[in-house]
Amino acid sequence: MKTRNRFVVLLGACGLAGLLAYGHASQAQLLSARAIRNVMGRCLDVNGGVNQNGGNVQIWDCNGTAAQIWSVQGTQIQNAMGRCLDVNGGVNDNGTNVQIWDCNGTPAQQWSINGSQIRNAMGRCLDVNGGINQNGGNVQIWDCNGTPAQQWSL
Repeated sequence: MKTRNRFVVLLGACGLAGLLAYGHASQAQLLSARAIRNVMGRCLDVNGGVNQNGGNVQIWDCNGTAAQIWSVQGTQIQNAMGRCLDVNGGVNDNGTNVQIWDCNGTPAQQWSINGSQIRNAMGRCLDVNGGINQNGGNVQIWDCNGTPAQQWSL
């Protein structure tokens, strides 16, 4: 039987309060964990908190769950459940879906933070499809254009 270390951290970033306990992450990652919030007030979220490869990334009302806690690890953005923000199939076309996947260091998982934009290694920005600010708004990559759909804060 495989056991995992469990850590507990008090989160205060982005107005989050309370205790969150989860596995998969190192203590250093937990201490740097935070929500990624769009300028429209919603958080980057794994749909349904499903911790599986291909879990869809969306925006949702900020609620402090593990599905909304992320840490920046070099060029990777890892969620509290231990998977990385990933461009589906490594395809760099406008509208390509963003998901979570086992961290593997490929260009599909390399990101940089430039002001309020989160850019992938291939130059496109993390974007809310259609700029629709509703729970469940799908997250994709798109040419960087400075619209609110592409503005994020950690």
